[in-house]
Amino acid sequence: MGFGFPILAMLFMVVLYVGIPAGLFYLGFRFVRAMERRSVGSTQQAELSERLLRLEERIEQLAGDVEQAIEARRFDERLLGERANRDEAG
Repeated sequence: MGFGFPILAMLFMVVLYVGIPAGLFYLGFRFVRAMERRSVGSTQQAELSERLLRLEERIEQLAGDVEQAIEARRFDERLLGERANRDEAG
């Protein structure tokens, strides 16, 4: 029962909160580029640009959430380490 599970949990969180949104962002980007190549009207292009901006904002929010989760995990590990040291000493 080493540090394998927390590392796997953090890796899963990174894949979940960064990998999937990044993949979705890439697909969204490719979709927008394909639509631009088809000579969409200015109103449609404006709508797609707005959607892309919202997607970018959401990805930035998710990146912040991942950072908070990582910081929380570090805090938990530090507390558990302090508790283990205290139990060994006491």
